[in-house]
Formats: sequence, C-alpha cells, structure tokens
Amino acid sequence: MKLRQFFRFFVPEPASQSVGEQLRSAAAAFIAFILLMLISGYTLQGEPAPLLLASMGASAVILFATYNSPLAQPWSFVGSHLLAATIGITCALWIDQLWLAAAIAVTLSLLLMQRLHCLHPPGCATALVPLLGDSEVHKLGYQLLITPVLLNVSVLLGLALLINRYLLSRSYPYRPHNIEDNPHRLRDPRPQERLGVNHQDVTAALQKFDMFLDVSEDDLMQIYQVAQAHARQRQPGQMHCRDLMSRDLVTVTADTSQQHAWNLLHKHKIKAIPVVNDAYNVIGIITLIDFLKPQGIQPTHGGKRRNSIRLPSLLKRLPFLTTPSETVGSIMSCDVLTAGQDEHLMAIMPQICTTELHHIPVLDLQQRLVGMLTPSDLLVALYTIKEPLS
Repeated sequence: MKLRQFFRFFVPEPASQSVGEQLRSAAAAFIAFILLMLISGYTLQGEPAPLLLASMGASAVILFATYNSPLAQPWSFVGSHLLAATIGITCALWIDQLWLAAAIAVTLSLLLMQRLHCLHPPGCATALVPLLGDSEVHKLGYQLLITPVLLNVSVLLGLALLINRYLLSRSYPYRPHNIEDNPHRLRDPRPQERLGVNHQDVTAALQKFDMFLDVSEDDLMQIYQVAQAHARQRQPGQMHCRDLMSRDLVTVTADTSQQHAWNLLHKHKIKAIPVVNDAYNVIGIITLIDFLKPQGIQPTHGGKRRNSIRLPSLLKRLPFLTTPSETVGSIMSCDVLTAGQDEHLMAIMPQICTTELHHIPVLDLQQRLVGMLTPSDLLVALYTIKEPLS
C-alpha cells in the first residue's frame, strides 16, 4: 500500500473550514471554558466536579467547532447530559460490579439519546461520572443531577448562546442561512424545490442509507442548491470532454506483460487500459476482448456456439491461459478512437456509435493522454445535457 493511501485510510479528508473560522472556534472554546471553570469553582466550593468538567470540555468542542451540527443543538447538549447522568447514578446505586454498571450505563445512554433525538457523544462520559468518582461523588446520589451536572450544563449552554450569537455572529441555535420559511403558509414547496431535489427526496435518500448523518436535511438541501447553481455556470449545453473525463488514469506500455495488464484490469475493475509510449502518447488500447482473441474464443452470455464460453467462467481461467513472457504489444488494439479534451461531447457521439469500443482516451493539444471517457461518463452527459445544441 502506498504511503498516501495509508494516510488516506486512517486520516479523514481535511475540514472545509477556513483557518480563520477554526481560530474563531478555538478562541470561543478558550473563553467559554475559562468562564466555566471560574463559575464552577466559585459556585461548587467543596463539591466534587473534576470528572464532569472533563465531559464539558468535550462538549465545548462540539458547541463551538461544529455549532451547526445536530449534535450541538441545545436539546442534544442538555438532554444528553441530564439523561446520561440519571442513568449513571441509577446504575451506581443498583449495580455493584463496576464493569457491568459502566457497560450498562453507556449502552442505555447511547440507546435513549438516539431514541429521544438528543445524541451528544460527551453525554456518555457524564454517565460514567457517578461510577468512577470517589466516595464524595457516590454520597451525592441524585443530587449530582443538580450540582454539578445541571449547573455546568446551564452555564456552558448560556456561554455558547452568548459567544456564538453575539461575539461570533453565528446563528445558534442553528438555522440554515438563505433558506426561508414559506411566508404564505401554504403547502406548496418553495420555488427552488419545485424542480429537481426536494425535502422528500432527501428524506427518502437518508432512509435508504439508514445511517446517522452529522448534518441536517436543510443543510443538505442548501449544499445541493449551491452546488447545482455552481454546476450551471459550466453551461450544460456546452459540455466538453474535459468536464467529464476521468483524470486518475491506469496505463501500460507495449512492453508490459499480459499478466500484469490483466492484474490491473482485475484490481481496478475496469474493461480497458490505454497503452502509451514514453511521451505519454496513445499507441494502442488493451481490453478484455484482446485477451480472448489469441485463444480463439468468442465470449457470449448464453449462445450455443461450439467455440464460445460463458464470460464469467472464462475470466476465472484466463490468467492461466496467457504466457507470462508475452507482452501487451502483441495483443493490443492499435486502431484507437481518441478525442480532444476541448471537443464537445455531442460532437464525438457519431464516432462512438460506429465503434465497438466505448472507452475513449482523451488527448491534450500535444496529443498526450490526459483522461479517459467511459460509457458511464457518456450516460451522465446524456442525462445532464437537456438543452439542444444551438
């Protein structure tokens, strides 16, 4: 595995927030937690609170760094901590085994937070406070719900409202920008939803995936509408090969062994690979069919020809039919249909319809390979381009 692939496997894609916004979030958390510590220290003199402040620190990350997340909304924040604290106290009072009490407290907290729509990850840490605290914590019992849980939750929520709304000019509790309620109080969808994707479509898609998404449906709609407007700037009626071609290319040379080319087809689950020279000019193309021709076999999906064989069973045997010493150059197709990156997609359609191979290498002005058009790309183009050419 390449080093870049290794890091991409473990490290998520970088956040889309600007550095300035990240610094604002960090400064807000700094101010809020200093005030929380001062208020808690003054109010809870002699009260045990260090473990609870740890979960508040985790909540501060969510409230200020992802303030628009469903996880950061007031009900999620307050409900999760109070619910989890109640469950943790109950488990501490009724279950003697610490390991079992901790497991049950976290599990029940997670389940009920999901059912009551108040999912907030630091809440599960609060569920462990009554279990992991010292004897002073145990003596508090349900009093722990009032001080320090409710006190700290109230203080941090108040600080989140003040800092996000008035210091950082953020909409908190969050409501998506530029999406207004229907002022006419009618059941008609908003104008931007009458064509294309609407809220019902988004809801159906989320139900199909059956997974928790850390973004609201309104946010998804807003992102989609902005992306759609951005895509329209490319003028769909003037779409060119460069707009849809694949740029991350798999290539071979004429000296590449047939076995290696076959392995590439299998690894990347593709049906054709362009063959290039040292200058990255296309000199041929290798496809699944090219591997069959030397065997005198015509693949079919159900015919009764004597020299034919079903393609799935053939592909399992094919790697053993080739000779490792043979190269791609001996079986590649040299008559390759190519397209220029600045050509209009509709301009090359007549050529595509008259050839058996629908994988089209795309070349730049120096005739170097810069992309590939596949049948899937062409279907997307036909689906997208709705206006007739002028």
